[in-house]
Amino acid sequence: MTAVTITKFQVDREIAWTVAGVARPSMGHVYGYLLEPPDGTTVVTSYYDWSGVSHEWKEADIFPVISEATLRATLGVLERNVIRCDDVAEG
Repeated sequence: MTAVTITKFQVDREIAWTVAGVARPSMGHVYGYLLEPPDGTTVVTSYYDWSGVSHEWKEADIFPVISEATLRATLGVLERNVIRCDDVAEG
């Protein structure tokens, strides 16, 4: 089972989370989105931070756990869900 813990939340600015699964507690890596609302749209930047990963996990040489392509794909998932929510709100 995987558990997600929100580590940072600023309305309309940023959301970040860590994931715990087989390794408990979390390995120390964080994922997030930075939101920048220029001119009526929102620019979303996906990021990850492995600086908090313990020495033992770094030596295991498993990072990145998720590929860059997979992280990029989460932006498409986010976009589809935001559009779906906007459609429901307008409907």
